[in-house]
Amino acid sequence: MCFLFTNKSLYFEKVESSVWEYKIGGYQVLDKYLKSHKDEEINFEYFQKIIQTLHKSLEIEREIAKISFL
Repeated sequence: MCFLFTNKSLYFEKVESSVWEYKIGGYQVLDKYLKSHKDEEINFEYFQKIIQTLHKSLEIEREIAKISFL
């Protein structure tokens, strides 16, 4: 877990590196979002929801990986 700084005054605590590194379509989701909103004010609540969604997605993926079809 680490801190994710979006600018000098806004950061998010306890962001797992796997959440930061999560990719969809070859793009790191959080990095892509921040870069595409570079000159805009970041909506804290919306960005937090993205982090939570990615975290939950990773949890679900881990549970799916445990399923044995044999």
